[in-house]
Amino acid sequence: LYEGEILSFLGHNGAGKTTTMSILTGLIPATSGTAIIYDQDINIDIDKIRKNLGWCPQHNVLLEALTVEEHLLFFSKLKQVQSKEMKKMIENMLFDVGLTSKRNAIVSTLSDGMKRKLSVAMAFVGDAKTIILDEPTAGVDPYARRAIWEVLLKLKRGRTILLSTHHMDEANVLGDRIATISNGQLKFCGTSLFLKTTFGEGYILTLIKKDPWMASKNDVTSTITQYKPQAYLKEETRKELQYILSLKGRHLFPKFFSILDSRKELLSIIGYGLQDVSLEEVFLKVTEQYKKSPNATEIEIEFNSNNLRQENTTKTSSTFDSSIPKLNINQDRVTGIHLYAKQALSIIIKRFIFNYRNMLGLVTQILLPSFFITVAMTVALTAPGFADPPAILLSTSMFSHLNYLYTPISGLNNYKLRNISQISIFNANPYDLSKTIHYPSGIGSTCLLNNPYMNETTLKLENFNGSSCEKVYHNDFTSYSENDINWSKMLENNQTYFNQSYQSIATLSDTYYSPCQCSTSQSRFICSSFLKPESHRLITNDRILYITQEQNEILYYLYTADYHRLDRYGGLSFGLVQDYIPNDYPINKVNQILHKLAVKNIARIFTNHKGYHSLPLYINIMSNTILRANLPFEKGLPSAYGITTFNHPMNETNNMLSTEYILQGTDVVISIFIIAAMSFVPASFTLFLVYERATKSKHIQYINGLFPLVYWSTNFIWDLLNYLLPATCAIVILRLFNVPAYVEGENFLAVISLFLMYGWSIIPVMYPFSFRFSEPSNAYIFLIVINLFSGITCICTSFFLEIFILGNPSTSTLSIITNTMKKIFKIFPNYCLGRGLIDIGYNDYHNSFYKKTGLNGRIHTPFIWDITISNLVSMAICGFVFWILTLLLEYRSFHSSIIPNALPFSHLDEDEDVAQIRRQILNKTIDDNILIMSNLSKCYHTKKHKK
Repeated sequence: LYEGEILSFLGHNGAGKTTTMSILTGLIPATSGTAIIYDQDINIDIDKIRKNLGWCPQHNVLLEALTVEEHLLFFSKLKQVQSKEMKKMIENMLFDVGLTSKRNAIVSTLSDGMKRKLSVAMAFVGDAKTIILDEPTAGVDPYARRAIWEVLLKLKRGRTILLSTHHMDEANVLGDRIATISNGQLKFCGTSLFLKTTFGEGYILTLIKKDPWMASKNDVTSTITQYKPQAYLKEETRKELQYILSLKGRHLFPKFFSILDSRKELLSIIGYGLQDVSLEEVFLKVTEQYKKSPNATEIEIEFNSNNLRQENTTKTSSTFDSSIPKLNINQDRVTGIHLYAKQALSIIIKRFIFNYRNMLGLVTQILLPSFFITVAMTVALTAPGFADPPAILLSTSMFSHLNYLYTPISGLNNYKLRNISQISIFNANPYDLSKTIHYPSGIGSTCLLNNPYMNETTLKLENFNGSSCEKVYHNDFTSYSENDINWSKMLENNQTYFNQSYQSIATLSDTYYSPCQCSTSQSRFICSSFLKPESHRLITNDRILYITQEQNEILYYLYTADYHRLDRYGGLSFGLVQDYIPNDYPINKVNQILHKLAVKNIARIFTNHKGYHSLPLYINIMSNTILRANLPFEKGLPSAYGITTFNHPMNETNNMLSTEYILQGTDVVISIFIIAAMSFVPASFTLFLVYERATKSKHIQYINGLFPLVYWSTNFIWDLLNYLLPATCAIVILRLFNVPAYVEGENFLAVISLFLMYGWSIIPVMYPFSFRFSEPSNAYIFLIVINLFSGITCICTSFFLEIFILGNPSTSTLSIITNTMKKIFKIFPNYCLGRGLIDIGYNDYHNSFYKKTGLNGRIHTPFIWDITISNLVSMAICGFVFWILTLLLEYRSFHSSIIPNALPFSHLDEDEDVAQIRRQILNKTIDDNILIMSNLSKCYHTKKHKK
């Protein structure tokens, strides 16, 4: 390529022209070899090359929303043109390409010719030195082609231009040199004259016969060969004879044409003409030679008239006397039902091939739905179930912190042990009661012995009954000795405690307490110090604190409440005496019956209600102390006996369980995921339909005899069969996860029915949208969004309305609105599928409750109107309605109502012959014409007016 020249790049389709240009521009990398552009290698310096490179691709690459001037401005800035020069450069370019009047026009409003002019201008903008134009005049009318030619000839100075084209006249006019490529290899390159001289057959002499039957080609050939021995007959028709004259001996042409003029009458010719060989003939000859010999690496350019004559003799044919057998088109013609069946089979084969070669579509139809449904089922399995709460074992292990059990000993010191023990023969004394909390079983019944007849040496931890006891031991008693674990650690209670003089509780003094006062916030007492009680730790992780006789237990609990909010949940008190029967009153002075009826010993229970279940728990602890203190000796060790208390919560009602089930929303989540999964499937079916409509393939099929009803019916059958594949995968996944609400009994049949009817309804719903789109990808995305929006929005709306009704059950207006909205939403198949699955789940949950409670009369099958049948009927009607709508749109039933009145047409300047033909057509006096057009017009609507 040379600067200041245009190289025309010729080649048949698939020869490699666009590939070569793509390599030069860096669009695709070269497998091997390289190219040098202004001393820069395309494999190394492509970024530098692009700064001085302009390219016009084969197809317009324009931004529809920008104007003409904005395109040039954008690419000028990409080429880093200075702002001062940019405006002038754009003005000159718009003038050169003839788009000055369209500078502010949106690209989408331009004609194809103007768009190609803009593409050429974009290649030249920025003063690029290397210009590559890939068929710049493709699809352009002759007038626009001429305009582009003038631009190229004007702007080629100082630039190197590579131009590919299929127009030989364009290559001949624009190309300073012409290069031809075939099968990816350069075959020849040179000027137009060089190529014609080298590869041309010669001049073409055309003779016009006076009478087709009188002119003798033998006489004409004999006359011509006398002066041009190498001439030969190329072609003969009823009115013409064509001869090829050698390029040699051109000096004999004057004498030859003089003799030819003198023999016109004799040879029965009325005229002749001489034509130079065309570039198209050279191109066809070379490409045909390489088609016959694709492995040839060079062309034999030696001119040999004998070979040329031999080549072209085989091409000579007598077209008017050759007989070609005519095909009887009515023979074995398929009609009726057989024709419909063949057309349907052809469509099915076509769809199968399309799907087989589009594996990505198979992914969206199977893998995506399967993934979403798997996620939905995983959510369903991880959701907590609804059942009656389990019974709670009441023990101190319920509390998270170390539990302190407070036991005042003042009552023991006020108690007259010997006297009372003689009177209360059948009741354990307070000392025995307090002693039981030191047994290995601890307080309560958490750590009971397995065997009541064990001696001290066999009391090991593994003999305790209860896993909680073992857990406590491992976590909190690892540093204790075995002796401590087996028997706990008793306090050293000397006998002197019980020999002291006893005094009334009312006479106890508070002088031993430190001064206490309320806090600033008046929420607790602040005390400087306390007499710390003696403590003792049990195997059950409880700690016993003994409040001494000098401490008032009531005041102690009050003053220390703030310090033990999280570890003091209860306390026990033994041996207290009622004030109205003094303990020191002589027994013989009171009536024996009254003395027996009076309550002399009080066992108190203190509880902190901040700890749940503390009251029944400490009642149980007191019950266990009474039990163990009163056991006979022959029953063995008291630590083997205990009373266990359970709290059995009240069973929830059906309304309560239903409310909790609805609020959890598991079925709603599952239905949303299934709607999202199935939204991809029907939307993918429109890809092929929109593609056929956009590429005019469907129109061509109709022209060739395809019936629209057969087209849509067959596509619907194929899409429905194709839908069964992802639907089957979805049902199998539901079965594998084995969620009872969807796979047990009639529920599974109801789910299958919903999926099948969803396919029947949603596929026809997608079909009318195929008439509104020209890009398959846009239709696919739009329909996915529509499916998701209509399904998820309606499901969530109905779900929230149900929640509002649960919160306001007496609101009748809200119930009416909810029921009305549910009926309206059933026009959407996506909602019917999701709502049906939700209702099946609700019904199964209610049925489970009724079975449990014995209310078998309230159990409902899913195949009732309010659960499944209404959704199935709605989808059936929806599918039928949209199927009819699709056929109406196809057959243009609304044509008469939407087409405007015909535009007025004036016949004032009409030619007389045209007017005569018009009258004949309108009067229907012409019968021998196959095609007759009568008042044919088309009205286009624009934003401003009709045209």
